[in-house]
Amino acid sequence: MSIFSLLKEPELKSLSKKLNKGKFRLILDINKYSKKYKADINDYKLFKMYKKSDELNKTYITKGINDKYINKYNKGELIIPNKVKINTKKLPPQNEELNVINKKPCIFKFLVFKEEIISCVLELSNTKPVYAQVNIETGILDYPGIDLNGKTYDRSPSTKEELIWFRIPKWPRMCRFVQSTASLINHKYIEIDVYLDEEGPILTGINNPTYYLYELNIDKIQEKGIKNLIEEKENKK
Repeated sequence: MSIFSLLKEPELKSLSKKLNKGKFRLILDINKYSKKYKADINDYKLFKMYKKSDELNKTYITKGINDKYINKYNKGELIIPNKVKINTKKLPPQNEELNVINKKPCIFKFLVFKEEIISCVLELSNTKPVYAQVNIETGILDYPGIDLNGKTYDRSPSTKEELIWFRIPKWPRMCRFVQSTASLINHKYIEIDVYLDEEGPILTGINNPTYYLYELNIDKIQEKGIKNLIEEKENKK
């Protein structure tokens, strides 16, 4: 990332104001992070948001590291077999059980590596999306929601119901659905998006992972970061 490309970043002005740091100083700072971590402006925002140490920052996925995994494990064009049905139509009415926490459709964004679920984030529809980390072992929201500006939410912005300890309905079934879908895909480092309907999970998308979305939440459960989680999986015999 060059200094000149940073000048074109639309978020530079608001970030400068939020951090009370002059634009030129901010550009030099971001450029330093870019070279050190192969990061970009979104990584810089996260580093500052959580005020983590340099050592912990190295465990964050960052755009550069995320791209490395995409290039390594997602060779060639993404091939989606005919048996994998993606719902491209308008989302159906909200699942009744999820109406407790959101009046609009919720999307579950799974990060999958070699058919194994590493992370899942529940995206709550709102004026600005709010994301809540799902404990993949229990299907429970263990922590508050968070938006991309770092603001946390103990309650749903839509219904004001508590997010923490909410148990996702049909969670084991949804995990089996995601793993089964991943087993049919040629790419091995993917994001699988799922909507939960009254009858069960519905596939809404398969894409390369959106790296910063997961880093907003992953270290609340796993202090080691996604990079270390993936390396652990890679080193498994």
